[in-house]
Amino acid sequence: TYEWDFGDGTSSTAFEPAHKYSEPGVYNIKLTAYSTEGCKDDSIAYNAITVQAPCNIEFPNAFTPNTAGPSQNGRYIGLEATNDIFFPAKLEKGIDKYHLEVYNKWGEMIFSTDDKEVGWDGYYRNSLSKLDVYVWKCKATCIDGTKIQKTGDVTLLR
Repeated sequence: TYEWDFGDGTSSTAFEPAHKYSEPGVYNIKLTAYSTEGCKDDSIAYNAITVQAPCNIEFPNAFTPNTAGPSQNGRYIGLEATNDIFFPAKLEKGIDKYHLEVYNKWGEMIFSTDDKEVGWDGYYRNSLSKLDVYVWKCKATCIDGTKIQKTGDVTLLR
């Protein structure tokens, strides 16, 4: 018989197990085998598996700011379904450093943040920006050091 320890708190007694890791990290794998006569032997593969955190950012191409006034702080956690704030539609756990800028059609930067939980609420100098297309630029660094640079445009709808 066989006992596999996958190093993440899970195990298997299958002859040839398959395993999917749910968290990033470096894992040791241990196999304990028992013969029909009751003999036991262990083998450990140190640092056998390296699981990297997903590292990707995706942005929407339109949003509809709240016309009642600027947000208090641009935090969008819990507001994902409202579409009031421009922020990444997908922001993977593997993002370490993050910077987002938004520009108007004259190239003037009207929003900037280093906080992954803060987005643009559509306001500039406490006034709602006009219906238009705005350019955004995002730079990020993944936990593993990979750098991401993305640019695009977003339409502010009223």
